[in-house]
Amino acid sequence: MRTEDFDYELPDEIIAQTPADPRDSCRLLVLDRLSGALEHRRFGDILDYLDPGDLLVVNETRVLPARLRGTRAGGGAAELLLLKEECDRGPGVLSHCDRGPGVLSHCTRATPSPPTGRSTDPPSLISELWECLARPGKRIREGDVLTFGEGRLTAEVVERRAEGRRLVRLSVAADDTVSTALHALGETPLPPYITQQVDDPELYQTVYANADDEHSAAAPTAGLHFTPELLAQAQARGVGLAKLRLDVGLDTFRPVTEDDPTQHVIHTEYYYVPPEAAAAINATRARGGRVIAVGTTVVRALESASCDRGPGVLSHVGEGGTGAASDPEHSADGQSFAAASSEVRVEDVRGRGSARPTVRSTGGPTSLYILPGFEFQVVDALITNFHVPRSTLMMLVSAFASREQILTAYAEAVQRRYRFFSFGDAMLIR
Repeated sequence: MRTEDFDYELPDEIIAQTPADPRDSCRLLVLDRLSGALEHRRFGDILDYLDPGDLLVVNETRVLPARLRGTRAGGGAAELLLLKEECDRGPGVLSHCDRGPGVLSHCTRATPSPPTGRSTDPPSLISELWECLARPGKRIREGDVLTFGEGRLTAEVVERRAEGRRLVRLSVAADDTVSTALHALGETPLPPYITQQVDDPELYQTVYANADDEHSAAAPTAGLHFTPELLAQAQARGVGLAKLRLDVGLDTFRPVTEDDPTQHVIHTEYYYVPPEAAAAINATRARGGRVIAVGTTVVRALESASCDRGPGVLSHVGEGGTGAASDPEHSADGQSFAAASSEVRVEDVRGRGSARPTVRSTGGPTSLYILPGFEFQVVDALITNFHVPRSTLMMLVSAFASREQILTAYAEAVQRRYRFFSFGDAMLIR
């Protein structure tokens, strides 16, 4: 298996620059994994493929206004793209914020204790640590202080990291909050292949995005096609809806640069499957219904939740498609991946019932890397967009169907001028 096996030719002019209006008017390419047959529909027709007792699982994360434009101390322009928040646990100790029961909620904002003998008056600043991308990268060094909004928000560069990343300390006055400042000064980041800003930033948010879970640097774009009316129609037909959270990072857009995809270090993302979602998923499977993931972020969260073998340990991996029952294989850095064959056994996903592994309410960081050969434990069908060539998401959908089926579908989509990537058209893989 080589990275070039997941490449395809894509004309620039069919990379979507604006979303469909209305959202559900985009095109829908339906791939049947059993027969390989393709159907060409509109997204509003998705109801024709949903049965009573099925369950749609969505990612309710919201995109943070994470792009900041300001100035360097010498007066030159500076730009930050916030990726994820980190918490300072003490001198020299940095760890990601806890974010909810067992996972994912912002840590309590603590202010530094004053030095001995100094005033105990309230501190003048409130600070948070964030990992980010910085431009111009060569001119932004450790110790530099960047200014945004005429000084309302500052960013001190604490550490230089690999791949052009920086750790910065964002600070505001004590009567302000970093979140409030970000909403006043920040912009919603769009993927690099979208070259024009949208008039309404809500177009890059799902209609079910949770305002209390605004931690993502990118949208879970498969969900952009749903409208409130379409979701209500699905539920009126007896289709369930469950929500989970996975913080989407910008690495999701990056192609794999290694010739051997198993040598690629996949990004870590934080997820949380709440108890009500786990219960709905297990009940759906027990009665023979299908779990339909709305997006690859939901796939990663659900398959991680089915294979979590302890805090911080993810090992849903199988050589040759043997799945979670086999001994896990790990890369040098401990990431989980499924390796080997590009041929995937596709079985009838209906009626498997309670014999299938259960999903637990759990969460934390996941570096689950899904390649052909992976045996899916939870997801029966997938709603997704068209993905960047040579990307980990291209490999994921090739694992869910097969590489040959995906490349055939993509070639037909290109020939029929489907619109690609985040604002583009959709696929249903069933």
